Amino acid sequence: MGATKALLNPTKIVLLAILIVSSALMVRNMSQPWNGLDGGDGALFSKIAKNYLEHGIWELKFGQAYNYLPGQDKDSLKYYQHHPPLLPLLIAGSFAVFGENEAAARLVPILFSLASIVLLYKISKQSYGENVAITATFIFASFPAILFFARKPGYEPLSLFFILLSLYYYNLIRDMYGKKGYIAFFLAMGAGLLTDWPVYFLLSILCLHFFISQKGTKRIVFPTILMCYGLIIFLVFECFSYLVDPKSFTDLVNQGLVYMGVIDLDHELANRYEEVKVTFTPSLYTKRLLSRLDLLYTYPLVIVSVVGFVWFLGKKRLLKSNVIILLSVAATYCIVFYRSVYIHYWHTYFFAAPFAVLSAIFISSTILGNDIGHKNEKFTPLVKWIHPLAVFFFLLVIGGSLPRLIDLHTLQEKVLPDEQHEHAMLIKSLSLKIKELSSPNDIIITNLAEGPKTPLTYYAERNIIFESDFDKGYNNFKKSKSHKMVWWIEKEGSLFEFPPNTRHSRFNLYGQNFVLLSHM
Repeated sequence: MGATKALLNPTKIVLLAILIVSSALMVRNMSQPWNGLDGGDGALFSKIAKNYLEHGIWELKFGQAYNYLPGQDKDSLKYYQHHPPLLPLLIAGSFAVFGENEAAARLVPILFSLASIVLLYKISKQSYGENVAITATFIFASFPAILFFARKPGYEPLSLFFILLSLYYYNLIRDMYGKKGYIAFFLAMGAGLLTDWPVYFLLSILCLHFFISQKGTKRIVFPTILMCYGLIIFLVFECFSYLVDPKSFTDLVNQGLVYMGVIDLDHELANRYEEVKVTFTPSLYTKRLLSRLDLLYTYPLVIVSVVGFVWFLGKKRLLKSNVIILLSVAATYCIVFYRSVYIHYWHTYFFAAPFAVLSAIFISSTILGNDIGHKNEKFTPLVKWIHPLAVFFFLLVIGGSLPRLIDLHTLQEKVLPDEQHEHAMLIKSLSLKIKELSSPNDIIITNLAEGPKTPLTYYAERNIIFESDFDKGYNNFKKSKSHKMVWWIEKEGSLFEFPPNTRHSRFNLYGQNFVLLSHM
């Protein structure tokens, strides 16, 4: 009887429904080629994962080798050490079990995103009660940012999961949970520190929060231990990075300075980093930031979050709580690396959790009339949720999220000019065709767009040079017998006469005409 009653618990039923719907949306077309907004990172980390399996994790010293050519010896590998290695290591594990494919790569962030939904519910319940928890979970799971970037093999879903997990155990150790709580906290924090830099922001904020909120010697001891712990993990990562690339630390620092805006166009290092060339005015920056917040979270929920924050500030007993910590992590990460906010769609990803909680606090306190902050508060009877304003709000959430989620899925990395219709399979099919018509030692010269360079080279496993001008491309082609040209022809028969002493092979993919030129 007790087991049946537990299974029929309305909270568990709602939470399960949220997880089922979220899972269905996340796994839809999870075998899609790397041609969307997730294409660059998907191809990059898939190749790093493949190199782990090909060369051995220990042999590579955990270094993230991104070379695309098959069968390269270890000494010729190049490494991407801008982030810790946990993500590609997990993707390598997924490849080892399910084989190398897009779905196996996407499975890793999807699982962590689903786990984050459960964690947000548990953390919200810890501080604000069941009504806020279930409302925040619904909002969080409906955000286009969560649903779309769950499919992107990137650091964001894993980092957010470890931020929430660390915060969950942080709350327990503050409530005198004991040694097991401390062990679980440091394990969660350690895994997060091996994932990406936002977790380092969390570490610093938790140290400050603990120092302010606690009394006695432990307010100094715990933050000191935590800071040393973070420093040790960072130094271990950098030591392994140095073993594979002695210049990796300098490159990491310079890349960070680029995103901080310290290295500008006049700097001597400007030519080494493409991001430096991205310029903007304050008004253009604000416009892009607002449009991306709308795309990832929807304007109504952003506004409700702001109103919820203002309401929250008036409740002094709630100020030293989870939402402030989550908001601080997201805000400081965006402020410090403000240029990345302009360049990358996903840099504001960490606002998802505090936006969801703040919106839920406002809805639960104003529409449902609940007293926020009681951990043992019971779930409001479902009949009370039929309040017209509550129904309108939830319809607003769904109606705002779905079209924006569709917009994110339609963003396409294209190898053809923007005005050309491009089939979703073209990048992968064309790359595999190039691989078929060439050998690993060949260098491919092409007039294709350079935007999807990473997916093209990942699928083709060839060195590719991008050159839109045929004469320049042909002059490069003549330099070596190993050079080949793959040229897109806008209209059949519109290409010049083929140069002498060349072989040509025409082929058509999804209505697009191409020619491959090679030496006689």
